Amino acid sequence: MILARAHGIRACMAVIACPSLMAALVLGLALGAPSTSSAFEPLTGIDLEVSKVLSNNLQTAGSTSRLKIQQPSLVSKFYTRMGFRPAWTKGAKALPEALELRDALSESFADGLNPDYYNLIDIDVGLRNLEEAFGNGGTLTPERIAWIEILMSDAYFAYASDLIAGRVKPQIVVEDARLEAIKMELSGFLMRMLRVGWVKDSLESLSPMNPEYKRMKSGLSVYRKALSRGGWKAITTQMKYGDSGVGVVALRGRLKATRDLMPSVETVDEKRFDSAIQKAVTRFQRRHSLDADGMVGPITLETLNVPVEERIMTIALNMERLRWLPRELGDTYILVNLADFTLKAVHKDITTLKMRVIIGKDFQSTPSFSSKMTSLVLNPYWNIPESITRDEIVPIIKNSPEYLEERGIEILRGWDPGQRVVDPHDIDLLSIADPREGYRLRQRPGPTNPLGTVKLLMPNRFDIYLHDTPADYLFEREVRTFSHGCIRLEKPLELAAFAMRKSPRWNRIKLTAGIATGQRYELNLPEPLDVMVLYQTAWADAKGGVTFRRDIYGRDRELTRTLWESAVIPASKGLPEAAP
Repeated sequence: MILARAHGIRACMAVIACPSLMAALVLGLALGAPSTSSAFEPLTGIDLEVSKVLSNNLQTAGSTSRLKIQQPSLVSKFYTRMGFRPAWTKGAKALPEALELRDALSESFADGLNPDYYNLIDIDVGLRNLEEAFGNGGTLTPERIAWIEILMSDAYFAYASDLIAGRVKPQIVVEDARLEAIKMELSGFLMRMLRVGWVKDSLESLSPMNPEYKRMKSGLSVYRKALSRGGWKAITTQMKYGDSGVGVVALRGRLKATRDLMPSVETVDEKRFDSAIQKAVTRFQRRHSLDADGMVGPITLETLNVPVEERIMTIALNMERLRWLPRELGDTYILVNLADFTLKAVHKDITTLKMRVIIGKDFQSTPSFSSKMTSLVLNPYWNIPESITRDEIVPIIKNSPEYLEERGIEILRGWDPGQRVVDPHDIDLLSIADPREGYRLRQRPGPTNPLGTVKLLMPNRFDIYLHDTPADYLFEREVRTFSHGCIRLEKPLELAAFAMRKSPRWNRIKLTAGIATGQRYELNLPEPLDVMVLYQTAWADAKGGVTFRRDIYGRDRELTRTLWESAVIPASKGLPEAAP
């Protein structure tokens, strides 16, 4: 039985990870679970009455729209395939699978979700009412049992959908992180899982399988444990090595709560700011991108006092973002974390290259999205956006007509392959900002070209790309929001070499030589390379330690608001108790 269960769950996860197996799953469900009422044994007694109520309510046009449920179409489809048979009850008594689902919903906190999303209170009340009525030798009405059935099926589908693809659509919060929405035939899936009794395991199999998500679950458990113990006391004073007092005792407890100071660390004097406390403070500072000086100054003090509830919400938001990603990231990919101002190149789960990046300004923020890098350019031209021409360049040339020549900026008309450079003396320079004239500007390769010597292209609807920059001094800044939206690279040549690593000709030496010629080279990658531009304000290490970053673009606030609005109204509100 154990081997069968393990095999089944592995099969579930394999199907989700590999879209090509979806059809096989649906076929297996069709073979393993009846899809019409003729395949089931005849119903009798209360089960027959419940079935009639389900049939009457779920088959009536528009009836599901009045139900306070989240997945009405799935619920209707599920019971239609079930022949409107009760799925969670039998003989007016809750089946073990119903109790298993209730337990799974109560543990949805572990995935950064909220049981209130799934009407757990109403489900719990309904199951207790069933038990009490059965224990007293009676039954609930068929209408009430049918309503419990609908609530439970809806809860399963809502929770499953949230685990598979996230509760919030990325586009709602101005993000577009997913390559393609994951599709799964959940009504048939649930039929199969009920048949083999794997309700809770099936839900666990639907959560993201990537290691980062699992680490975040572990990190979330640390903060939830701290919450269960009442959170942490406020630290009221600044401190440093050698200080002593009751404030150090509070600091010691605060650092233990988040495992910056392990409980096993021994100390001679609880009130003394010793070397163990200093190391723990340094660790805390590094996790929060603070100056790691080992002292509790004003900024560290403020960060220590962020409530545990706020930290839990931040972790939950970022787990939601991870649910937006493809189920598997592949062997090789590039991941940009905007909130951390970093890029890493990963091959077979090993980070082979990491660098700092510069991203868009607050009012020209870099979006989150996924794409595939397909080509790169050595010594690129910079095709200057119309907005920059209009808002930045034209005002300069009003007073300094020679600006274009000094900067190596050319004027062209149109985008035809054979277009000629326009002599700036032959036109009214101020007309280049008039879209009706059809002029555009591009800057020749050179030391002042803002794209530097390398440009890496990944087609996307935002027209964002990765590139070199001559202003490398900006990488020393802690907050690096200086671009017009594109992503500037600290190590562009290294990334180009990584992207071309399978090319028999263009290794790092050849790339360097190509740049040195000053000529423009456009190179196709040997194979497309997945690129994910994310906005992660929290992530976890292998030990469950969570790193936090500032919400530089305010996207955490927007996602929090959207998640809050997605909380369901308890189904018991606004509907008659007996009505499904």
